Amino acid sequence: MKRFNFIALVALCVASFAVHQSFSQYWFQSGAIAGSAANFNNGASISIYAQAQSPQYSSYAFWVGEHLANSAFLQIGYMVLNETGLTYDNCTSSGCSSSITLQKGTPYWFFEYFYANAPGSSFLGRIGSSHLLNGSFNNFSFNYSPADSKWHFYVNNNNVGGVNLGSSNSGSNIPAGLAEYANASTNTQYMTPVKFKNMKFYKNNMWNFVTKAYSVISYGYGSETALSNPYGVQEISNKLNDFIVGSGLSLAQNNVLWNVGYSLSIISKYPINGSGNYSAYSSVAIVSNKTLYLNQNRTARAILEGYAGEGYGSYTGNDTNITVQMYNNIKEYAIWQVQYLVNASSEYGNVSGSGWYNANSTASIALNKSLIQLTKPERAVLSNWEYDSKSFSPSLHLSVKVNSPKNITATWHVQYLVNATSQYGNVSGSGWYDANSTANISVSGTVFYQNSTSRHVLNSWEVNNKILNYSSRTLRINVDSPKAVSAVFSQQFFVSFEAKNAYDNRINAAYFYINGSKILSGEFFAESYNKAYNVISVYYKNVTFPVNSSFNVTGPKSVSIALPVYNVTLSAKGVFNTAVNASAEITFKNGTTSDMYLGANGIKTIPNVPYGFSTGTIKYFGYSYRISTANGQEAKFTFISPLFVLFIALVIFLGIILYEVRKHFLIKSEDRMIDDIIKK
Repeated sequence: MKRFNFIALVALCVASFAVHQSFSQYWFQSGAIAGSAANFNNGASISIYAQAQSPQYSSYAFWVGEHLANSAFLQIGYMVLNETGLTYDNCTSSGCSSSITLQKGTPYWFFEYFYANAPGSSFLGRIGSSHLLNGSFNNFSFNYSPADSKWHFYVNNNNVGGVNLGSSNSGSNIPAGLAEYANASTNTQYMTPVKFKNMKFYKNNMWNFVTKAYSVISYGYGSETALSNPYGVQEISNKLNDFIVGSGLSLAQNNVLWNVGYSLSIISKYPINGSGNYSAYSSVAIVSNKTLYLNQNRTARAILEGYAGEGYGSYTGNDTNITVQMYNNIKEYAIWQVQYLVNASSEYGNVSGSGWYNANSTASIALNKSLIQLTKPERAVLSNWEYDSKSFSPSLHLSVKVNSPKNITATWHVQYLVNATSQYGNVSGSGWYDANSTANISVSGTVFYQNSTSRHVLNSWEVNNKILNYSSRTLRINVDSPKAVSAVFSQQFFVSFEAKNAYDNRINAAYFYINGSKILSGEFFAESYNKAYNVISVYYKNVTFPVNSSFNVTGPKSVSIALPVYNVTLSAKGVFNTAVNASAEITFKNGTTSDMYLGANGIKTIPNVPYGFSTGTIKYFGYSYRISTANGQEAKFTFISPLFVLFIALVIFLGIILYEVRKHFLIKSEDRMIDDIIKK
């Protein structure tokens, strides 16, 4: 502080009634001076307890004041005089306008000022009592008003005057709150201690508490200094910005009376440096990275969007590198926005929606197509969306709540076109199939007749130019590629077969083996495309006849197969060529046997005997013969019949008779001859 000039002028204005004042030129000043944070202010304020005093030799004054940037000076407070008297109460550079009677020992408010570089010798200011509250704290203040370029003085918020001092701020000067024993000649007068509190300065369009102040035990401008200043100052019960000035107090000079520090608390979910204690009114820069990644793969981050401040001098807004003024305790709440990276991908098509999203917001993922034609018979179809180890139904648009980093994948499946055709009938099963699925291809029928002797029959299926030896009406195929499927039909003509015996007579064969297949009915439909058919064998009467007969079919056909089948004829006669009803037991080629009689005619014909083969025995009248026939040979047998035996017996009998007769006649003849001989 450069100087405090109040006491010189007060002394002048009260000289007329301070009859016992000796003008020894001592101005004892004690109190508090603000720290450097209060410089370049636009005003000062303090609350002082107004109380009656009993000065004997000169006056007391209790005030707040300071020099301005241009060295002008101003102060306001109250004073207590040692005598009652009349004095001017309103004086300007133009003169004084009125007077007031001041009572001894009673507090009266006043303000006083000096122009720049003009200390003067007369009182400039005002004195009054109407706004002063005796026996309580009163607030005294002054501040600069840009509206009229004046410094205004206030007593308990009442404007009591104003003056243009040619400067709008204090420059590097700082305010002080002082008690002063003015124009004294002795230092033994007792000053009842007076309380001061809430010293402030006006800066940055606001009132700020003086947070750091030093004790002042000194002398006023122009004062003698031979006598020590016995009027001390001390903090009241360690209360900040609360002090007392008067007799019997500490006399330490330039000690720190109080030092208010303010705390800065940065409340942030994520680390930001800067929290701590700082000197009052200091500027603190808070610098932080705007983006903080929350994981190693950088898929989660926090974006610093600004701060919300509490306390005067704090910052609220969207800047991330900020400065706060420590006018009091400050809390800065860092506003972070957590964001998660959404990565949307697709093997096919164009997917949009990837990027950073605020936590718990909704990401809109979109595909331009759900079906991609890869080639004419091949396409990709959207299967589903996958994220968070789950599958979600396919759609072109997907809404995802972003509560964590998301890898969203559009999954596809390939489909192949199966084109099924048929020359005859209706075919089903054409269409698109998932890769490696099974297609069921079916034709409405397997046989289509043109007439009674011509038809088309499902012969096989053709898949991608490869013939499948498969003629079922339904075909199951694995769709591992595009498939061209055709039902292949072949033309068939009606072919009838007949077996004939060796005499070219039709016989009823049980079945025919043709190209390895058994034909039971003796008729079938044969393929027409110059396929060679080979009649391998014919089964007749339990005998298989090897046949080597081939034919081609170009239209309806009748095929005759000649078999070595013969009639077996057995005949039996007597020696006189008479029919004999002989009995026969016969075994044939197929192992069957037959017992029979040749009948009255003595002839038995067995028709259609395989190979004409038979063996057995023929019997008659106790006589028997072996039978063995083949290839249609007739078996003839001659037996001795009873008639023949009778005939033989008769012949023998007749022979005997004849013999006997002859013998008789011979004997007689011999007798005659003998007789004749004898006679002779």
